[in-house]
Amino acid sequence: MVQLGWATEVGEPKTDTGTRTVSLDDDTLSVLRQWKQTEHAEARAWGAAWTDSGLVFTREDGAGLHPASVTDLFQAVSARGGLPPIRLHDLRHTAASLALQAGVPMKVVSEQLGHSSLAITADTYTSVLPAVAQAAAEAVAGIVPRTRRASAGLGTDGQLSPAQGWPLRNPARARWQSVGSLGPRTTKGAHPEG
Repeated sequence: MVQLGWATEVGEPKTDTGTRTVSLDDDTLSVLRQWKQTEHAEARAWGAAWTDSGLVFTREDGAGLHPASVTDLFQAVSARGGLPPIRLHDLRHTAASLALQAGVPMKVVSEQLGHSSLAITADTYTSVLPAVAQAAAEAVAGIVPRTRRASAGLGTDGQLSPAQGWPLRNPARARWQSVGSLGPRTTKGAHPEG
């Protein structure tokens, strides 16, 4: 739907990706099914005066909603909910950002948005990517088996613990000293880390 001045026009999407299937969660589908029942009741009440526009959200007579009305309603609902003011279009960005932070693969998010390439999605959502990378690192770390930090000589911050007798001044030397029973290396040019 395109708005030209105040008039609106419904036409075909500009690109092939403009027509696509969007997956919805069960709760959203439940709300949409309830809305469909409401719409059927309105259609019966209006009888022959009902306008079958084929749209999901309509006025009570079935006619399409004007984009300005939807924007006004969105802003009113947002204000009532105490949310910061954002444009209706920003919900698209919010959904994509939340999907990426939830671990949805970039390819899936890109397809949901109808982007022609992953690069467009990555460029648009670069501010979200550090959080996604951090979540990925935590997820990977979460599946690696570990002994308890205290018994490993690590403090709660992951640093070597002086209580365990590890000299913190030079962690590389500390690791070398931990295997000191093997004796110093005598190979010419050998490095303690080598």
